[in-house]
Amino acid sequence: MAESVSFKVEGLDELEEALQTAVRLYPDVAAEALKASALKFASQARKQMKEDIPESTGRVMSGFRTSPVHGYGAYMEVDFLAEGRSNPHFHLVENGHNVVIPYNKNKKPRKDGGKLVGWTPGYHSLDGVRARYEHEIPKDLEDTLTRVLGKAGLL
Repeated sequence: MAESVSFKVEGLDELEEALQTAVRLYPDVAAEALKASALKFASQARKQMKEDIPESTGRVMSGFRTSPVHGYGAYMEVDFLAEGRSNPHFHLVENGHNVVIPYNKNKKPRKDGGKLVGWTPGYHSLDGVRARYEHEIPKDLEDTLTRVLGKAGLL
């Protein structure tokens, strides 16, 4: 003979409400976390650049900034911008550049556009910061998820 088993599940309404709260909270908390993460990266980049680059290179770090958070859901992002109007030469200092003399010995512009006399190597400071920061991103994302779930009452 067939025996029947029955059980009663309680609390599904509260779980559904908590999940909806988490979905509602996620965009704001994620945007805050992304912005904080970008500012942290910019701070680390500025610190590394100060260690690597001599003062004589000018205003290399004056254009460091982060963009506003754009996108939605899983496609949210924030950009780190290293160049701006005040330091349009950042990529030359970071990556290196040709040394070109644009004038001849009479101080007149050369017809060929300039004489190549050498190469100045770049400092490649952001490469090291980027490599170190790759290991910090998962921890930041986990903290953000914990914060969302905690605010929603799921933890």
